[in-house]
Amino acid sequence: MRPGWLKQWSLIGLLLTAALFSAGYATIGLFVLLGYVVLDAVVMRRFPWRRSPFDWPIGAFLAVFLASGWFSPFRPLAVASIGLGALTVLLAFAPLYRQLREDRAFLARLLPWWFGGGVLASVWALYLHWSAGRPAFTPAIGQNAVATTLLMALTLGLGLYSTAGGLRRTLVATGCALIGLGLLFTYTRGAWLGFAASALTFSALNQRRQAWQALAVVLLVAFGGLIAAGSERDDLIRRALETPSIAINRDRIRLVRAGLLILRDHLVLGTGMNTFALVYPEYRSPDAFAVVPPTAHNLYVNMAAEGGMLGVGAFTAIVALAVVLGWKWHQRARANVERVQSASILALLIGTLVNQVFDATLMSVHLGVGLWFLAAIVAASSPHG
Repeated sequence: MRPGWLKQWSLIGLLLTAALFSAGYATIGLFVLLGYVVLDAVVMRRFPWRRSPFDWPIGAFLAVFLASGWFSPFRPLAVASIGLGALTVLLAFAPLYRQLREDRAFLARLLPWWFGGGVLASVWALYLHWSAGRPAFTPAIGQNAVATTLLMALTLGLGLYSTAGGLRRTLVATGCALIGLGLLFTYTRGAWLGFAASALTFSALNQRRQAWQALAVVLLVAFGGLIAAGSERDDLIRRALETPSIAINRDRIRLVRAGLLILRDHLVLGTGMNTFALVYPEYRSPDAFAVVPPTAHNLYVNMAAEGGMLGVGAFTAIVALAVVLGWKWHQRARANVERVQSASILALLIGTLVNQVFDATLMSVHLGVGLWFLAAIVAASSPHG
């Protein structure tokens, strides 16, 4: 059994990571968790990993990308990237999974910290938006990534609002409005679509009263955002209406095409993790924009290009298992609070996966933490652990 001081170290690291995640500073919390993991291994004299439903999918994912990196023409970068990825999994997944298996009530403490961090990140992003005249962003992760973290925080806010009462409900509603404004002013259509998917999923999974409450919050945020937009209102509306336009999205389409061509030529193992930007110039269309992007702006195509069919298959197994475990958790839940919690986590998974069709922000360590947190939460909900 862990000493009390070691358990407290873990709790501080997890709450700090959740709070700093939305602004893009989760790595600060990961350093605290790194200290915990090292001390846990020394004190308990065992590797700090507890068996979970994700053992085989995560193992396959890491093994495939290690092989991909080893055979990559960019071996040093690719192998180092998967090494960093493995460390991120260890620090973000293992401590939270263990804590939730020992104390399921910890989830009720974690989610408000995550949501509160989202409120602060949104306020900061809005300040930078209005002061710099750019779409809302934070210095650590930029526009698109902060849009992803804000859609995640806002989805959690729907769940917290549905279970809160009195003053706390008013505070959560205010937080949702602030996060919604930040998300709106990122001008990131993929994140807007992701949140729409989250909100619809959350509404479908809950009772009629809670569904109407969730939709009311969404409509209030959207209406308030358009009022607050002022001179930007027309730009935001035009941005939303341009979402299905092939002409407007032609550069994204060319990136996806380049990613698929890379997959065609590196079908089994891809080119290695974090190598898309290095390989892309060989496959760039002559009429594509000159700037070399870091990713394919589509997580699944990016995984396929860098990990081949084996890599994208292993990743798909992880996210599919997460969705299945989230659905089973929601089906088992009997208490109202747990049903709402499970609905918000499952909605968050769905919305984030939709968002990643139009982006690949989860490729970074900063945002990958969020995915592994979600995996740990749904894994801990499994009765077999």
